Amino acid sequence: MILLVQICMVISHFQPARRSFPPLARSTTDDVRNIGRLLFNNYNLPFQIIGVLVLVATIGVVILSRREPR
Repeated sequence: MILLVQICMVISHFQPARRSFPPLARSTTDDVRNIGRLLFNNYNLPFQIIGVLVLVATIGVVILSRREPR
């Protein structure tokens, strides 16, 4: 509880530093849309291969963790 109070005090101490940043000059929506198009148009196959590898690794970890010790 005391740690939480101290963290809140430190955060409130640094609040004015956050306000000194200038506002963004333009919207970042187009940047996100362009990154999405790049990933799904140019790199669709590698993106899917990595997804399958992560799925297989996750299933392997679950199977290995459920084995009974000898």
